[in-house]
Amino acid sequence: HKSLLAEINLPNRDLDQTDNALCVMPFFHVGGTAAYQFSVYKAGATSVILEKFDELDVFRTIEKEKVTYVNMVPAMIIRMLDHPDFNKYDLSTLKTIGFTGAPMPVEVLKRCTAYFGRPIIHQELGQTETLNLTRFKKHEYKLEGSAKDIKRLESAGKPAFEGEVIIVDEKGNEVPRGQVGEIVSRSDRNMRGYWNMPDETAETIRNGWLHTGDLGRMDEDGFIFIVDRKKDMIISGGENIYSQEVEDVLYSHPAVLYAAVIGVPDEKW
Repeated sequence: HKSLLAEINLPNRDLDQTDNALCVMPFFHVGGTAAYQFSVYKAGATSVILEKFDELDVFRTIEKEKVTYVNMVPAMIIRMLDHPDFNKYDLSTLKTIGFTGAPMPVEVLKRCTAYFGRPIIHQELGQTETLNLTRFKKHEYKLEGSAKDIKRLESAGKPAFEGEVIIVDEKGNEVPRGQVGEIVSRSDRNMRGYWNMPDETAETIRNGWLHTGDLGRMDEDGFIFIVDRKKDMIISGGENIYSQEVEDVLYSHPAVLYAAVIGVPDEKW
């Protein structure tokens, strides 16, 4: 067992047989099954499983079981930070808070890091069709640094596995660095297809590339920034508006707890 563990790469998750991992995401979600696989199958750690997400149950469990690793979606982390009893429990054993499923507002990332006083956030972007596409490791988060470092907090990290992740235009051609396009991947980890859905499979997998439906851009160092879901992009006056960029601005205001931006029909725009 130990010889097998030595061959498994768990970059920046800090998981081994001495850890206690909390599984609070549903197992029908790739983030839930991945957390269990990382802890039990790949690291030999202990897994503590909660039936559902409840802030107080999470606080009590972390304190009682001395949890060191938990994987969540940003909405869960926001609810924990905003809970009035957040400071009443000992959460100091946590070494890693992984998140997936949605972008994390930068202001929330700063709050979480400031509370624990050290790099603790580990981000993975992915989807069921191809597992994790990108990874942002704890040591890569620089809350105080150059303008590039601060801007990079908005990214989803770099490609996470042996394979290819690129940004393409409508014709499937790779776009220059910094230009927005659709994120596509080509890897052995991609799905073979949707069960009994040949048309949807053909639309998603083209020439060996899996089209994620996520719009993003890649900077000169390979960090990928998600700007929107392709179907959610707002067009106003002929210009593309990415809802996430507007939401990030709204989240920077201290009076805003949650933000969601949608487009509505307008005869002029």
